[in-house]
Amino acid sequence: MDLQESRARIDQIDQKLLTLFEERMQTVSEVAKYKKEHNLPIFHPDREKQIIQNMKDKASPEMQEYAELFFTNLMETSKCYQLSILSPSFQIPFQRGSVLQSKSIACKGNKGTYSHQVAKELFPEGNICLYDSFDEVFEAVLQDRADCGIIPIVNTDDRVLTDFYHLMEQNHLYVNLTDTVTLSPCIAAKALIPVEVLSTVYSHQFILEQCSDFLKNHTQIFPKAYKDTALAAKYVFASDSNNTGVICSEPCAKQYGLEILQRNIQNSEAMPVELMIFSKKLYTNEECQKISISLKVSNHPGELDKILSKLALYHLNIDKIESCPIPSDPGQIQLYLDFWGNSTQKQTESLLMDFSYNYESFAVLGCIQLRKSL
Repeated sequence: MDLQESRARIDQIDQKLLTLFEERMQTVSEVAKYKKEHNLPIFHPDREKQIIQNMKDKASPEMQEYAELFFTNLMETSKCYQLSILSPSFQIPFQRGSVLQSKSIACKGNKGTYSHQVAKELFPEGNICLYDSFDEVFEAVLQDRADCGIIPIVNTDDRVLTDFYHLMEQNHLYVNLTDTVTLSPCIAAKALIPVEVLSTVYSHQFILEQCSDFLKNHTQIFPKAYKDTALAAKYVFASDSNNTGVICSEPCAKQYGLEILQRNIQNSEAMPVELMIFSKKLYTNEECQKISISLKVSNHPGELDKILSKLALYHLNIDKIESCPIPSDPGQIQLYLDFWGNSTQKQTESLLMDFSYNYESFAVLGCIQLRKSL
């Protein structure tokens, strides 16, 4: 048999498979309607596993693993189809509105930091309270001393991001908006002096890393990490040294009465900082572009493929996925996933409903508006 004959044979088999697939899905719809009429559970995980195992056992030895994958995907597709027929109700505490309506804002940082600048821009009429730590910001929101909180997340630090998601889930808080800040730091000092005169500069460690090329070209400058850029600027202003500088934003330099020596000293590939704005309310509106969710999955091959298959089936694109082990339960993995979608869209609603019925630990962590500033 030559290649053309083999391809023709495959086309014939595919047609038969399609006919059988449609016949199977028609039967699935009859089962779904029966379940709906008799108020029966939608899914039977044990029966599903038994069917997949039976098909695997019946396959020839060289086809067993492929048969398992084929019938696993087929079962996932069938469950999605059943849900579309049953359309069960599910409760997620969406609330129409926007976090930008907040009157009191808890902000991590000091006057002049990027977080503070964004807070003033987002909430020009709001009462902004500054806190030194993430924990204090969380507590302010949890105890209703603030309507929302703002904290910076460095995009390169996945550990910080997963910790943030974990805190959101544990405290029933929701991400409402993210603001991506493109860094444009300057170097400043008490007096308008040549950069070559500087011997030491202070800044946050992340900012120093983002200006590493500049520092390499000025080897006489010794970089020192500081708690945040605003405190570093305040320290430099109060210092008696005439050859000490700070790397910070222009507004920060002006806030503390410093002279700008050189602008835009960041590396060409400098990473942005993402600011998370969160609250106790799961706001949703037409401007929300992403949904953030969490769920626990079995630590077995193929589990991630199931989730990605669902996203593909509902024509939704993934934006970000983070995973972390669960020390108390090695058989499970915690997943944090962001996908593009709005809660008002039918395909988004279907996916959320699917996850809520397939994963007991499923939770929505936020409907997110996206913004870029500075």
